[in-house]
Amino acid sequence: MNIQASDITGLCPGNLRESVTSYFRDRIRRGELHPGERLPTNRELAALLGTSAPNIHAGLSPLLKEGLIHRDRKNGTVVAERPRQLRCVAIYIHHSSLDDLPPFQRTLIELLRVGLEQRNIEPRLVTDNDLQYGYRQLRSWAESAQIQGVLLPFHNRNREVFDRLRALPVLLSATEDNTSCGRVDLDHRAMLGLGLQALKEQGATRIGFLTSSERFAADGVLSAYHRLYHREAARLGLEAPPELVFAIRTAADYLRSSDSNTDFAYEQCERLFSRPRQEWPDGLLVIPDQLSTGLMFSLLQHRIDVPGELKLVIHRNWEISRTLLTPCRQVGVSIAAVAAALIENLRRGFEGLPPRKVVIVPEVRSFTPSNERRS
Repeated sequence: MNIQASDITGLCPGNLRESVTSYFRDRIRRGELHPGERLPTNRELAALLGTSAPNIHAGLSPLLKEGLIHRDRKNGTVVAERPRQLRCVAIYIHHSSLDDLPPFQRTLIELLRVGLEQRNIEPRLVTDNDLQYGYRQLRSWAESAQIQGVLLPFHNRNREVFDRLRALPVLLSATEDNTSCGRVDLDHRAMLGLGLQALKEQGATRIGFLTSSERFAADGVLSAYHRLYHREAARLGLEAPPELVFAIRTAADYLRSSDSNTDFAYEQCERLFSRPRQEWPDGLLVIPDQLSTGLMFSLLQHRIDVPGELKLVIHRNWEISRTLLTPCRQVGVSIAAVAAALIENLRRGFEGLPPRKVVIVPEVRSFTPSNERRS
């Protein structure tokens, strides 16, 4: 076993015991150390690190409690065999990643629960806040081997929450963050590109963008999401004036519920349709689908001819129905595909397979009020 002293001591500077714990825990969880593989003796590690054997023993003890290693007189310290099957997995939801549980989040949680049960895996839903009661329960289950993995279905803006979960002695499968099992991403570039392409195919050349997905700019600098939108529009040869981007402009304006998204969409559409008609776009991209209700109210109030006066492309999560009253194209993803990828990444990690990145690619469909069909 090739071990460099600097690989261990650099993990937790000033705390050698924690460095030893983290080093071997991470290598076992990543599958770099295999079941049945013998670790160096305490004396060998002590000589390598310039410390005492009792310090090494103390550093490895947490791994013994976590079930990652076992000790016997004949073979010394050995990487433990993995349980033969995933028996129980926690779904962890922190309040900072919630938007008052809109339909997407509710649906994803339910699909994860159903997907685990179909695989004979017990799901345990854990909700948490900054008091960390949920995390403490999760840690207790992990350290006592009651759960073998954690699913983190929503991207968390609080990095400390993610780092705490990564430190647990179980596998972690998450969206948009690298973990021991890889990651699951939504392809935002494809979402924007396909939406704009669908508008172009309908004959639109001057595009408006209604979105509450990301803040427009911070400190005068355009956000990465909106830079991506303008790049995709330019790539397709579409005119996308900044004044026709109707988005969140301040950090205080983030929308955390379906009702506030409806109000936001209606207000922004009123701003748009109060302009002289020659300043209107001939195509409008709308992301996310929570804005569609406010959009429909405004279209009806102003009697906008869709698609005659305005071509529409509206975001959609296919498992969630939205009341749309006009013909349009929809660009969306399957929430079931997100749930399946999260569970599959966890299963692969449990079986010692290498981590992988899964990108959920959207598709475009046509919609009419009387009939919905694939295009």
